[in-house]
Amino acid sequence: NNNNNNNKETHGKDHHQGHIQKVMFLCAQARPRYDPETKSIWDGKLGIWPVEQDSHTHTQKTLKREPGEDPCRDGKLLTKDEYRQMLLNNVVDAVIQKWPRAEWNNPQLIIRIQQDGAKTQIHPTDKEFENKLKEKRVEDKILLCTQPPNSSDTNINDLGFFASLQPKYRCNDPNDVSDVIQLITKTYNDYDHKTINNIWLSLMSCYNMIIECNGGNEYEIPAHVGNETLEKNSSVIAVTKDAFQFF
Repeated sequence: NNNNNNNKETHGKDHHQGHIQKVMFLCAQARPRYDPETKSIWDGKLGIWPVEQDSHTHTQKTLKREPGEDPCRDGKLLTKDEYRQMLLNNVVDAVIQKWPRAEWNNPQLIIRIQQDGAKTQIHPTDKEFENKLKEKRVEDKILLCTQPPNSSDTNINDLGFFASLQPKYRCNDPNDVSDVIQLITKTYNDYDHKTINNIWLSLMSCYNMIIECNGGNEYEIPAHVGNETLEKNSSVIAVTKDAFQFF
């Protein structure tokens, strides 16, 4: 039947778990906001970087490699020193370069970089990290913190962005590490700033739910219903000061 042939669904290949390409990324995302200098919305995208073999080079130039050369670790963990370098050379530098100037020039501005608490990450008061911030003259403007344990809902990447990657990954069925990097990077760059803002609104709702649970995680993630209305009405979900007892 021609109709049946034309309507056949296309499915991605089901790879064996052991054969799936594993690539780690470091991803940083701020909340989108209006930039009065450019008179446009800044999408808050600071960057997404593949974890590379050479910990001393973290620019996209390193992706230009000889055939067969793998730029990534294939799932191997970073050391603390390598993670610190990526944090400083990628995330901190991106914050300095990309943050809207009107806010950046405010002497009272404090930007908190939240890490998810993986074993290879550094302590928020890591001396070497703090010394490097002083060298960059941002020690009073940028602070490092770690999200609470067992609280992935307090991380917007886990709360929304990473979940959106799964269907795109299966539909595109990347064949190798290079394809994975290109797919993830394109998905990040194409991600709509309104969707990102909705995730931040959901994050604020999660904070309030955690407060209601006395700091626990036994709650249902609030639905996205009403986020667009909140955005159109310029409303803000208030997070009470009690949040600072838990975060």
